[in-house]
Parts: sequence; structure tokens; C-alpha cells
Amino acid sequence: MTGFRKVFFRFREALLLPGLLLALFFPGVFESGIAQEIPSPADLKSSYQKARLDTSIPFGEELKKLIASYQSALERRQTALQEAGQLEALLEIRKEIETLGSTGEPGTDDANDTELQKLRGIFQKSKQDIVNRQGEAVAKVTSTYKSALDALVPELTRAGKVEEAIQARAMAEAIAENQPKASTSSKLSSSPDGENKPPGAGEIPVDVTSRAERRLTEVPEIEAPPFGPDIFNLAEWPLLATLAPDNYTISGQQKYEGKKGMKLAISENSTFRGDGDKPYWNVANAVTVGKALRFEGFRFHGNLGSRLYFEQSSFDNMLIGKGGGWFGGAFMSRWQFRSCAIRGSFIEKWITRQTGVQMLGCRIEDVTFPPLEYHDDDDPSAIAQNDQMMILDSCFFRCTIPVSVLSLTEDCGFIECRFVDDLQPLQFAEKVERTLKVENCQVDYKALPVNLELDLEELDRR
Repeated sequence: MTGFRKVFFRFREALLLPGLLLALFFPGVFESGIAQEIPSPADLKSSYQKARLDTSIPFGEELKKLIASYQSALERRQTALQEAGQLEALLEIRKEIETLGSTGEPGTDDANDTELQKLRGIFQKSKQDIVNRQGEAVAKVTSTYKSALDALVPELTRAGKVEEAIQARAMAEAIAENQPKASTSSKLSSSPDGENKPPGAGEIPVDVTSRAERRLTEVPEIEAPPFGPDIFNLAEWPLLATLAPDNYTISGQQKYEGKKGMKLAISENSTFRGDGDKPYWNVANAVTVGKALRFEGFRFHGNLGSRLYFEQSSFDNMLIGKGGGWFGGAFMSRWQFRSCAIRGSFIEKWITRQTGVQMLGCRIEDVTFPPLEYHDDDDPSAIAQNDQMMILDSCFFRCTIPVSVLSLTEDCGFIECRFVDDLQPLQFAEKVERTLKVENCQVDYKALPVNLELDLEELDRR
């Protein structure tokens, strides 16, 4: 193995040493006669992503141990309160244990038990220390990568690899701007004029009121180090992760494997496309947040306890829903879409106990919606008035929509849509009234359920 190749394969170890820059290895290794062994920017990027993953995994393990330690402390406190006969404080601790089990985080409500307040403070301080140290470690890796790219540009130029030199320079500039450059493995869909068209609510203006926004679940903030496509090669993902902007390919059975409390942020301008036979991505029970994203052509699921929040993103020929074999409670997998564009398909089977959906200010095109499937104990009128199942201030184009789905809509427009009956007769226990603003729509339902009123008004585009 030649000198440079030895150095290149030691790139991960170099990155993990604080302050050690790969650029220091360049002098003497680009000697005459071995210029052909200069790595490509893609090779360097792959090594960088691997180093970044290796850097972050230990911090994820620390976080798991912290959550387990907090759980043990709560259980000890619960036992002590039970022996002391303090019911109210005991119930507070029981609730805290349930919250930790479902979210991986302490509760956010005011705690009356002073010991619980103390435990929460210790947890949050310890977690912040882990996050800060992880961020510092990843920043050192990124700095090393930037220096390596800077040193690579002149060497590639001297070797006559001008296009690769341009690519390396662009990658270094993107890092300097604190916005990693997306890969060019595939192109974003474009509008007829050749410019990338940002996803959004579309041509028909919608009045997204503050009243409607207040009904949506608040989007959590996630601060986590960035990872690239190599994260999909991990058997288990870190508890906290940010997917860097890139063009991701979903092929086969992609799963975000991990423990309770996983949180995933997706950087803006990322694209996810399905490839091959039955592409599938399951984010397990992670809290997932993303803005200005593109999804196309695969089944996309979250398990029991998953919470997914998307804004100003596009979904083409997607099938969302609940995955996994664990069931319990209502709206087990919860999805939120703000100012998103949804086209072609949306959900394969809409079981109300399993999949909760909040939509606000969205544009939905050419989607044939399945009828809602209710649990035996569910009242369709209660589902229609539950804030975990609502479609607000949105516009539908050329969609086929069953009556059960229409009952979820408020202040929505419908253009060239078809309204149809559900497969099974519905029984609304309480009165539900909806006004549909329509243009060239076809009404094919035979009769509405008792207590459901749909008032069709002509859509005013002004």
C-alpha cells in the first residue's frame, strides 16, 4: 500500500483526534508518479461520513444510559412514596414514568413533588452536556473535512482532474456557508420553465388563520449533529440525529432502528426517492421533523408512538401510515402537514386508531382516499371533531373522497373532485356540519349519515 493510500485509509482515525487536520498529511504524499492515487471528493466524503457516524455513536450510548438512570431513579422514588402513603406525589411519578417511556423525555408540566423537580433538573443538565460535547466533536470532524477538501483542490488541479477539483471546492464552500451541498445523484423535479418549484399550498390561496394554527400540535425543536446517507447502513441509529441535506434513495426495507426517545431532524432541501421493488422506510417510534423536503415513490411508516411533522414539503405517490406490530391507544402514529403538496397517493389504509393526520394549508392533487376505518367503539362524530384528525384550509384537485374523509375537512376547497359513499354505513352520534367550497365537483354519495351535514358552496377564487 502506497504512502498516500495508507494516509487516506487512516482518515477516520485522523478525524477522531482533536485538532489533527488531514491537510497535515498532504505534504510529501502527492509525490511524482502517484498522482493517480489522489482520492476523489466522493471518496473523501464517504470517509468523512463514516468518521462522523463513529464520532456520534458513543454519545448516543451515553444518552441511553442517562434515560435508563432517570428511569431507575423514578422507580426508586415511586417505591418510597408508596411506602410513605403519599398518593398525589406517587401519581405524579407514575405519570412521569409513562411520559419517559413514550417520549424518552421528562414531562413538561409543573411538578409539585420537589424530588421530581430535582431529578428533572439533573436529567436536563446531563443531557445538555451530552448534546454539547457531541456537537463539539462533530464540529471538529467537519473542520478536518473542510481542511482536507481545501488541500485536495490544488492537488486535483495539478493532476488534471479539473471537474473533481471544482466539485471539491464547491463542497468546501458549502461547508463554509454551514450548508452542506446535496449530492447530484438525481435531480429535483422542475417546473416547465426549468426552475425548481418549491412545494406549497399551490395556486389557490388559502387563509391559514392563527385560530387554525393554534389547533395543531406544536412542532418540537430538535438539535442534533448532522449525518449523511451512511446512517442507513447502521444496525441501530443514534437517539439524536439530523439528516444532512442530500438526495437519499430508499430501497428495500429501510428502518430507523433504535430505542424509545429517538429524535430525527431532516435538513431542508433533502430529497427521498423510492427505488426498486416495494421501497419502504419505517422511522420506528421516532419524533421526526422536517421542512422544505421532497418525498417520492415509497411506503413511509411510523410505529406506535411516532410523531412526524412536515412543513412546505412535497409528497408524490407516497403511502404513509402506521408500521410495526405494537398497538395501543388512539392515533398511534401521528402525522402533521403544514403547507405541503400531496400528489398521486397518500395513504393506503386509513384506520383511525392507528393513523392520526393534521393538515393545514395543503394542496392535494389526484389522490383517491380510502374510507376511514373506525374501531367498533369509535363514534365517527367524535373522530371528526378530534384535533388529531383534521384537514384545515386546504385545497383538493381531482381527488376521490369518501364521506368519512369529508367529515374531517374544514374551510377547504374542492376542484373537479368526486365525493363517494363509504364502504360501510356510518352512524354519527352527534351533529357535524361541514361547508365544502366546490368547483366542477361530482357528488356520487347516495345519502349522508344521520347527523352529518355537508353544505356545498361555489368556490370563490378571488
